[in-house]
Amino acid sequence: MTSADNSFRIYSWDTWLGGSMHNYKNLFQFKSGGKVRTLTFDYGEGDMGTYFTDVFSLKANGKIYFLGVSGGSESSKYAYQVIRAYSITDSTIDDSIKLIKTKSGLQSSILIEYDFFSVVDRPERPIKLIKYDADKKIIYIPIVWENGKVTNKFIRYQFTGQYFERLSQ
Repeated sequence: MTSADNSFRIYSWDTWLGGSMHNYKNLFQFKSGGKVRTLTFDYGEGDMGTYFTDVFSLKANGKIYFLGVSGGSESSKYAYQVIRAYSITDSTIDDSIKLIKTKSGLQSSILIEYDFFSVVDRPERPIKLIKYDADKKIIYIPIVWENGKVTNKFIRYQFTGQYFERLSQ
């Protein structure tokens, strides 16, 4: 996945480890100080990683932020997707940018868990549940019932100049 300005790229691959709970690795490539740099994130033992399906750019407050959309599987039935904010700081990537204002406070990411079989008939692969409208600067997070069923309704967060803030339904 590559950002529209070609300054941020994420390579994802399946290691084929973990059985039905696939284990993914990622390589982040970015431009900083006139150089192309690479970085990996290791979140510790037990982290299965995610595969990235989209990366978007957002210019605000004199900075460029990147929104990475990724997902993974916990089993053949249960899966997850996440959107996370990133920024390039000096010669590294900051993955703790708190750019999303939720009821529980400022967050760097939003994660949803869902029942894969509730969306198995969708034609797109990989399945893309979390969406971003770059023109309107709106993140769309699908509403998922307690049983994991994905609905056709969304919680929307629009960028207001400083944060993504929830829009009223």
